[in-house]
Amino acid sequence: MAKAITLVRHGETTANAAGVWQGSTNSLLSDRGQQQAAQAGARLQQEAFDVVVASDLGRTQQTAAAIGFEFELDPRWRELQLGAWEGMTRAEIIATYPEEAAAFWTGQDMSIDGSETIGQLTVRVGEALESIEARLPADGRALVITHGGPIFGIVAEILGISSPPPLSGVANTSLTRLVLNEAHREVAVYNDFGHLAERAGDPDGVTQIVMVRHGQTKANLEHRWQGQSDWGLTDDGVRQAELLAAELEGIDAVYSSPLSRARITAGKVAEQGGLEVAEDEALQEIGFGTWESKTVEEILEIDPEGFARLRSGEDFRRGTTGETFTEVADRMEQAVARIVAAHPGERVAVVSHGGATRAFATRVLGMDFARRHRLPILGNTALGRIDYSDRGRVVAKWNVAPHLAG
Repeated sequence: MAKAITLVRHGETTANAAGVWQGSTNSLLSDRGQQQAAQAGARLQQEAFDVVVASDLGRTQQTAAAIGFEFELDPRWRELQLGAWEGMTRAEIIATYPEEAAAFWTGQDMSIDGSETIGQLTVRVGEALESIEARLPADGRALVITHGGPIFGIVAEILGISSPPPLSGVANTSLTRLVLNEAHREVAVYNDFGHLAERAGDPDGVTQIVMVRHGQTKANLEHRWQGQSDWGLTDDGVRQAELLAAELEGIDAVYSSPLSRARITAGKVAEQGGLEVAEDEALQEIGFGTWESKTVEEILEIDPEGFARLRSGEDFRRGTTGETFTEVADRMEQAVARIVAAHPGERVAVVSHGGATRAFATRVLGMDFARRHRLPILGNTALGRIDYSDRGRVVAKWNVAPHLAG
């Protein structure tokens, strides 16, 4: 059994709209922020929570009240204290404090004007998370209404990635879901703002790679490791792909693995936008060699030593003749680099597979093979997004499927 904690960033404030850094300054929601909080509430009211906690700042209390659950306050969930930077825009900070700003954005654990460091924020928020985890039953669920900084810090800590983490900031009222148990911690969903009518949090001037896993197959239902075996979609898988196509907006190009489960899914997306599908063999699933299309039980029967090596954390060629996780990450990275070069500033759907997309995402995040399980495989037709800009590449969202809500 695992405990689940949903982190929600507060709704938009007038400072957010103006690009002003608030930090621990108290502020209230804008009209748009109140609408966002109400939309998040309509979505979250379909769930049940054992514990609901909010930061004690006004914008989080307003958001929590709009969501509609009874909640308690915990100041440990406050935003990072930014000292003299509070009330300034990014441009003003860079102009006024150029050396300090450069150090901050390269990940140095520094204090702004004698205020709090990111390391101190991580410690206090980690303690707040542990206190909620300790209160939950074995399969308990908690909801926390907080700020972008605490969410960013917790996700980076769980994934075990360096500073500055290659993650985008979270959108107002977006949901990030953590799954915790004694043996495993996972960022199950990152930056899900599918309840908002607008494409909130979608930046201008970047190339967006929307990574999509194919729809459901019979092998998925039977828990078979498909690899590069060519399974088609179930009727439900086709319907998932149709719902996905209706959800995706503004797609400029569609690329796909040549395997039929991905190609059919990509075809639905392309048809919706009047586009053609470009196939690329480098987008295929990891090759499992002699393990192809087998269940875990069947793999254990034919290759118990090999499966034991995998469980021990060794990255080797699956089923003797298959691929390593690292090899898949390499070819996926090369394929996406080609796509980015061909579509600068565009929004491109890349339809692939669970293992292949995770291998690529963990490469972007700088995660090694042993930590891969901290980021889940995408669900069927769920998506992740990798943004490319002159600042590099970041994971903007992961395992989001608003089209499958309910």
